[in-house]
Amino acid sequence: MPVSPPLIVGMVKSELTSKYDLSSLLVLGCGGAPLGKDVAEKFKEKFPNMDIIQVYIYIYSLIELKKLC
Repeated sequence: MPVSPPLIVGMVKSELTSKYDLSSLLVLGCGGAPLGKDVAEKFKEKFPNMDIIQVYIYIYSLIELKKLC
């Protein structure tokens, strides 16, 4: 599911997430801005079965790789 860093922060801070079954969410693609390491670690503590993929790094890497070719 595509998300932005503020949504990740909201999920970490909110108690509402404990009221819903989020087990179907396995991977979140986070982009638009960098996600802080501390926020990512807190997210992993709260949601150990979910992974975050920081999309901007992947796109940036592809652009840089294309320049080398």
